[in-house]
Amino acid sequence: MSDENVRQAYENARWLCGKSEKCSYDVLLYLKKYELTHTQRNEIVAQLTDEKFIDNARYALAFAMDKFRFNRWGRIKIRYELNMKKIPAAAIEDALAQIDETEYAKTIKMLILQRKMEAPSPFEYSQKILRYMFGKGFEPELVEGVLQTLDYK
Repeated sequence: MSDENVRQAYENARWLCGKSEKCSYDVLLYLKKYELTHTQRNEIVAQLTDEKFIDNARYALAFAMDKFRFNRWGRIKIRYELNMKKIPAAAIEDALAQIDETEYAKTIKMLILQRKMEAPSPFEYSQKILRYMFGKGFEPELVEGVLQTLDYK
């Protein structure tokens, strides 16, 4: 664990963070491939955080917006994934609050209307839609509200 090894790990982690948004958890995982102590890895992450290469709140916002816009994930799934990356709860809540309510409701409606499926009854249809939307991470009460406004065909 030479100083050269620590410097190389720092430079590579810095390059990684400059290439795309990373959270401290991602960088710690990346640094495991280097033969560094736990303390050395934490010091590198702290230095990158001080230099603004890592910002967990900025990461949470970018992650939430990307997953909502491109993957069409709901808040529950986004919150779960950010928790798995050990992002602070306040940063998660701030990021989720940035999702526009109108756009969120439109996305729920769009996903329901795009989901073409056969069901013998309106109840079975709504259950299939609910399972699908829960898997995407949308809140049950919001999905049920949209389903009630739509006609079963």
